[in-house]
Amino acid sequence: MWGRVKMSCGGYQPVRFLAYLDEQLVGGCQILHKKIRRTFHVGYICFGPCWAPMDDKLAFWLNRQFVRFIRELGIQYVYVDFPYDGFKTAEYFHTLGFRRHPDFLPPWGRMKASVVLNLDLSEQELLSQMKASTRSNIKYGVRAGIVVKRNIQNAPELFTDLMWKLCRRRGCAPTPPESDFFTRIQEAFAESGQVHFFFAFLGEEAVSSLVAFTAGNWVRSWKVGWSGDYSRKHPNEVLEWEVIKWAKQAGYSKFDFVGIDRKCAEELISGHVMPDSPDKSVALFKLGFGGKPMLIPLPASIVFNPLLRAMLYSEKIQDLPFVKRIVTSIERRH
Repeated sequence: MWGRVKMSCGGYQPVRFLAYLDEQLVGGCQILHKKIRRTFHVGYICFGPCWAPMDDKLAFWLNRQFVRFIRELGIQYVYVDFPYDGFKTAEYFHTLGFRRHPDFLPPWGRMKASVVLNLDLSEQELLSQMKASTRSNIKYGVRAGIVVKRNIQNAPELFTDLMWKLCRRRGCAPTPPESDFFTRIQEAFAESGQVHFFFAFLGEEAVSSLVAFTAGNWVRSWKVGWSGDYSRKHPNEVLEWEVIKWAKQAGYSKFDFVGIDRKCAEELISGHVMPDSPDKSVALFKLGFGGKPMLIPLPASIVFNPLLRAMLYSEKIQDLPFVKRIVTSIERRH
């Protein structure tokens, strides 16, 4: 379903690698790939590959076969977001020549840590472990008239409008940039029912919004939007809490706030004070609901051409004009 969305919006072609042992599926991965200017072949892997528990030698062999498969597709540059529990897989990939993805190469701003809330607790326990300020803001917002609605008419268009308003205030480009992306998402996942649009209303006005994905026993608070209005009525806190309650009542056990600054997560896990950073306010908001910071495997990438790999992954020549032109070309089309 995700492959269909990326094919219609980004021009990617989805290809799958599946592994069987005694006719039992033991794992696999979807690769999204396309050519830039009909010459440079790029690939993207979203939270993969995923393997069942197996012997280390077999796992390493399987990852090697998977990388060989990528090369046989003719892909020249591939980026990998590993699964949350894919630390061992990341080690295999580094053994096979992948590098930690450099910050100057696209895609940028990928998630490296998150905040996860345990929904097996009672609602009262969830409230008690919140920060007092978050709990107070939720109560105030509810009394002020903030109401949350799910899957309303024209939800993709309304969400896109609110997300783009948030991006304009932050001075960043919307991701994804396509105006019809969330309409495609709704269409692709309509049958499975895994995508949910939530909106915080004040009267008849939609103030803030959230798109959540469900998979297994997890709910992922994926994308958000906010007009910027009525901040003193705390629509975002009320919205997040109502989605958490919905997830718990629907039987899910994990709520993923999707992304905080990795340095903040590392310091908190080590028992230290969170450092100042541009993303600190976002981390404080998400942590206010009582979830725990979680480190995930760092993304990796590779350029299979050894000469080009040496150029793109060398700090000494990253700032050379012709290298910047290569990166810009990838950026515009990746």
